[in-house]
This record gives sequence, C-alpha cells and structure tokens, in this order.
Amino acid sequence: MDPGSRQNPDYCSYCQKDGKFCFTGTKAEFKQMCYTQMLKHGIPNWKAKFFTFMINFAPHWKRGK
Repeated sequence: MDPGSRQNPDYCSYCQKDGKFCFTGTKAEFKQMCYTQMLKHGIPNWKAKFFTFMINFAPHWKRGK
C-alpha cells in the first residue's frame, strides 16, 4: 500500500480503496496504524507526525468516528 497514491483528493490510500473506507477501527487506532506504516515506508518521523495530525481534519474523521 503506497501512502502517496490517492483515488480521492480528500483521503490517502490508507483511508479509501475503490471509493470505500477500508479502516473500521477508531480514529486513534487509525492514526497509530498510519504513523507506523509511514515510518515503515521511510517517511521521516517529523513528517509522519504531521500527516498523522492532519487526519483530524479529513471529513470522515472530523465527524468523531
């Protein structure tokens, strides 16, 4: 799964695949999974933290899921 690939401009490949949300856990669980995966893909720690913080502003996660 390439975190840089997108089918929707509002969501990364961890959120959506084929137009459907692919993660069913909590926002906290999703953020931890994304952060871990970004580090595994070689994204620097500071950038992974920033992108993880930005999850709070995605429309799906703003609804308090």
